[in-house]
Amino acid sequence: MVEVEIPYGKDILRLKIEEEHLQKIVNPKPTEPIRDVEEAVIRALQRPVSGPSLKSLLAPGKKVALAVDNFARPTPAYQILPPILRMVRESGAEPKIIIANGGLRPMTDEELEAKLGKDVVESGIPIRQNIAKNREDYVFLGVTSYGTPIEVNKAFNDSDVKIGIHTTQMTLWGYGGGGSIVLPGVCSYQTIEWNHRLAISRGSITPGYVGPRNHLRRDIEEAAEISGINLVLNTVLDVKGRIIDMVAGPSARSHKASIERFDRVYSYKMPSVKADISISGSFPWDKYIAHACWPISTLDPVTKDGGTIILATPSPGGPAHLSYIKSYMPATKDSWLRILSDIFYMKQELWHAMLWYPIHLVMQRKRVIIVSGGENVDSLNDIGIEATTSIQEAYEMAADRAPKDYKVLVAPYGKWMKPRVKAI
Repeated sequence: MVEVEIPYGKDILRLKIEEEHLQKIVNPKPTEPIRDVEEAVIRALQRPVSGPSLKSLLAPGKKVALAVDNFARPTPAYQILPPILRMVRESGAEPKIIIANGGLRPMTDEELEAKLGKDVVESGIPIRQNIAKNREDYVFLGVTSYGTPIEVNKAFNDSDVKIGIHTTQMTLWGYGGGGSIVLPGVCSYQTIEWNHRLAISRGSITPGYVGPRNHLRRDIEEAAEISGINLVLNTVLDVKGRIIDMVAGPSARSHKASIERFDRVYSYKMPSVKADISISGSFPWDKYIAHACWPISTLDPVTKDGGTIILATPSPGGPAHLSYIKSYMPATKDSWLRILSDIFYMKQELWHAMLWYPIHLVMQRKRVIIVSGGENVDSLNDIGIEATTSIQEAYEMAADRAPKDYKVLVAPYGKWMKPRVKAI
């Protein structure tokens, strides 16, 4: 027997797997966190991958908008903001912070303090939150080549210098980071919905893919250009949420450089034979199952059709937007068409459907079992997703339906692990 460790939020679950069945354990490559984050922030902003440095953009009286991602992303803004705010204030410019919530709810006071740091929250610097459905908060700037009307938060648009602070990570839609601090970050509900219609296309909902068929990402970067954002500071984090890399510059170029650095840590060689069972854990910051469940999609390429994907996550916030999938269970071709019809007739909003639509596509071909706490298990079973409180029981359930010579792939941090596969 081989005992493997599965991260379960802040805890660890242990699972015994027969040695003959264990195909592979894939983990990130070893890294060291940046020791002096403040120095690294200043260096990245003074030596961007291209274009002007932050210092050259600052001047007395200039209004500076700092767009920061929200609770759904683990970016440690409390470490990054202090040196930036010092640079801005020393130049005589006037900083303000905008929480790039996209279509998500505003952050609570407790969440703001955890994200920004108590000193920043109490500094008197204006803090604005993007509330996508507040129509009066936005100004129309134009239309992308994909036909997306770009409405940007006025507090962001009215600034002389626009900076984004974001994290590069693999997502259901390619990668986070870069221009997504603008769209969906500081855009209106209408703009977000127009953009997210592109997420129906296969290339736009392939984790780790940002090529020409990722129309969602291309539209996002066009929107960022239209918005006039000057610099995006993209971080790469380790599995403990510590910064291991940082790069700044124009949105698309800095994002490309950051993706390359992310992939060096989190990519692995695709197994020659797909696994019958794939297993992933979750991160401490995965408060909601809707954000923790992404390994169901990232493990899809390495798991056989008819196989099982097991996800372990405590997610104390519950299923959140994943609960909307209930109306379309079991996952079949017919229920897939109903999703598309309901999106077309505006019975489902795209901004949240794109959190569970990719999961539905996987569940049409693969079995999914989620390991979580008792309340979540009840909620998931009610939704129509198999769930249990025991990782060992989940494994035995999967093994019972697998062939005798089944193979198991374990990706403890499967949400970010990228199998190197052929281009789309």
